[in-house]
Amino acid sequence: MTSITSINLMPSIPYPLASSVLLTKQSGFSFLELLISLVIFAIGFLGLASLQHVSIKMTHDTVLQNSAMALSSALIEQLRLKGESISISAWQERVKKELPQGSATLVDQGDRYRLTMQWQESQHSEHSDNLQFYEMSFKITP
Repeated sequence: MTSITSINLMPSIPYPLASSVLLTKQSGFSFLELLISLVIFAIGFLGLASLQHVSIKMTHDTVLQNSAMALSSALIEQLRLKGESISISAWQERVKKELPQGSATLVDQGDRYRLTMQWQESQHSEHSDNLQFYEMSFKITP
């Protein structure tokens, strides 16, 4: 007769020992992993805040450039309408009011005019000598 014998390679582990083995295995996040992920998110949010600051500064500078172009267009229209008899002192005061540290000069070069404007590039800039220049030469034809 043949007998079937089974060979048990794994010794049987009593129930209390098996539960203690399961309790020592890690499940979930550790405190160190949580701190590392918080540092990564903080660096990302600081980068976004820096981009927002630069965006606000660039938008402000663009508004100043558009104001300078609008002011120069207004002066050219006044010259076209009134000719050389206009006084630009009121227009220069408007430039000082609308542009930070703004100044403007108009030079009559015979048949052409040269307009030069300058202002502080950004009020949020770290450098006070950060000046923007706008210069144009134009001719008024009747």
